[in-house]
Amino acid sequence: MDYSDYRHLVFERRPNGVVLITINRPEVMNATNARLHWELTQVWLTVEADPGARVALITGAGKAFSAGGDLDLVEEMAGNPEAAAKARYYLLTSEFLDGKEAERIGLVSLSAPADKVLERAWEVADKLAAGSQSAIRWTKRALNNWLRQAGPIFDQSLALEMLSFMGPDVREGARAIREKRAPRFPSAR
Repeated sequence: MDYSDYRHLVFERRPNGVVLITINRPEVMNATNARLHWELTQVWLTVEADPGARVALITGAGKAFSAGGDLDLVEEMAGNPEAAAKARYYLLTSEFLDGKEAERIGLVSLSAPADKVLERAWEVADKLAAGSQSAIRWTKRALNNWLRQAGPIFDQSLALEMLSFMGPDVREGARAIREKRAPRFPSAR
């Protein structure tokens, strides 16, 4: 894939090899539908193949980074083992656990107002892009070993999450969100 193949991710090249990736579904607070879910499994491979990308930052268009799963996707998976298995397959084949996606990514965790976080993220991205690329990549690769070791835990967690889509609670949760009310989960009665 190349950047032009994406429908819900927008790419902007910034100075120093920084690529800004914007999740672009602001009308639903960037909730993840099936297509975006798939694109998120491919994006790090695309960035990895880009010789001009040194650091990538990901953000969301509009007022939210991401509201999580799109309710239409959640409802499609509810009680549908094939749809849930498809979503699980995309997650497991996304190369998430091989560490490649982290080689060029600088992750920043700050508790500050949003404008300060973005300002700080650009500062960190510029520093990373200007830094020793081999040192950064090898350090990120080494730190990602914990992800590879957690593979069996991730597999089990994902399987149990998909199993939760087979019961009635997921439909009630989606209805409650759409109706803007507190959920009344059948399993809690």
